Parts: sequence; C-alpha cells; structure tokens
Amino acid sequence: MVAGLGRFGPYVKHGDDFRSLENDEELFTVDLDHALRLFSEPKRSRRRQAAKKVIASIVRPEGAPLQVLEGRYGPYVTDGETNASVPKGTDPGTLTLEAANDLLEARRSAAPRPGRGRAAGVRRKKAAAPTAKKVKTASASKPKRTRKVAVPS
Repeated sequence: MVAGLGRFGPYVKHGDDFRSLENDEELFTVDLDHALRLFSEPKRSRRRQAAKKVIASIVRPEGAPLQVLEGRYGPYVTDGETNASVPKGTDPGTLTLEAANDLLEARRSAAPRPGRGRAAGVRRKKAAAPTAKKVKTASASKPKRTRKVAVPS
C-alpha cells in the first residue's frame, strides 16, 4: 500500500485501486488499519456528496418524507421521483408541507421542456460548398491541363 499526493489530492493506493483521503494532514497519519477500512468501503464521489446536501426533511403522513436539497442550480424539493425548484426569495429551510406539495404538483402538471441540440431533431443546414471553376494553366513543356479553383459565392 502506498499513500501519495496526486493531482486530485491525497490518496491511498493498493494495486490498481485508489481511495481518496479527506485532507492533506491525513496523508502523514494514515496507518494500515485506516487504509484497509477505506478499501472495504465502496468508492464515493465528492461531486455527488456535494449535490445531495439536505437542507430540511418534511414529514408526510401518507408516505415517504419530502426532502429539500441544495443542488447545483439552487435548492429544490423532491419526493424521490419528481424534483421542483424552490423559487428565489423563498427560504428553503422554512418550506411547509403544503408549499412543497404545491411546487411538486405544479412541476408534474407542467408541459415537458423541449429538447436541445441534435438529439431533439434540430438540424442545422450545412454551409454550401464553394463552387469550383475550371481555370486553364499555361505551361510550355507540358500539355495544357485544367485545375479546379474554389470561387467564393
């Protein structure tokens, strides 16, 4: 096992398997037991952890609780199936059950957003190729030949 400081921060390596360490100081204090514990756990992504920061949980009497999460594009409410953005100016920590249900219901009833790019069927026209015009070249020792020259249209 090897502990090192790489491009993405401190890590522990065993064979071809890597695990990230929490901070730089841990690089000098990691022992075999701690490294084995890291390798026994599944790999985790720091990006996914940051995206799933829970702001609040709203208990529902009829099912699983709603969660207010801090996402990449701001706070949102989720029931595990549908996500709805919390409007700007609204404190996500004080969101009530009724307000959260209204946001989720509005999201469910909204028309689907149109796709973007080529996958959605939007094709751009290719630029027309410049037309070729034959131009005669003069050469004393060789027979006359023609060559194509691009002329902008």
